[in-house]
Amino acid sequence: MARKYSSNHSGKGFTFAMVAIIVVVFALGVYAVYGTVADGIKEKRAAAMQEKLASGAATIEERADSMGMEVDEFLKTYGLTDSGLAGSDAEANMYDKMTIGNFAKYNGTAFTEDTFNEFKAAAGLGDDVTMDSKDSNVKSAYVTYLQQQQAEQATESADADVDTEQDAEADTQSDTEADTETEQADTADAGSDE
Repeated sequence: MARKYSSNHSGKGFTFAMVAIIVVVFALGVYAVYGTVADGIKEKRAAAMQEKLASGAATIEERADSMGMEVDEFLKTYGLTDSGLAGSDAEANMYDKMTIGNFAKYNGTAFTEDTFNEFKAAAGLGDDVTMDSKDSNVKSAYVTYLQQQQAEQATESADADVDTEQDAEADTQSDTEADTETEQADTADAGSDE
């Protein structure tokens, strides 16, 4: 006698396969969407942090983190270890406690004796101002000096770009004139050969 298989028994394998396929497709969909959503969240957080850092509303810890430093390392680098500042303090609180030398280093300029003397002469500061000065007026003068330096560099760069464009135009014109002369000479030679 032949065995009868119930339709219920043979459908279990098929149902299991369909459920497995649906679960895999669903998991892949969640993974793809999660990655995109997570990237969007990270980008928004990064943009918000950049805005916060640019506005000066960041804490010392956030600034240190943006520079790839621990808070203690950051405070030590800029001579603020004995300042009483903590990572949770506003970044703006540290400026008054920095020396002009550390303030310049924080702003991307490491003073040498010569560059510091150039700054003092340009700002009209006397010999009583040293790299250890913490006077806010000296720091304001430094910021003004830095802005003037950047403006001069931008002007020089723009002038160099204009000179480069003029040189390129002159070279193009010279090449065109040389090509025209060569063509005329070739035409004259071809005419004399006939």
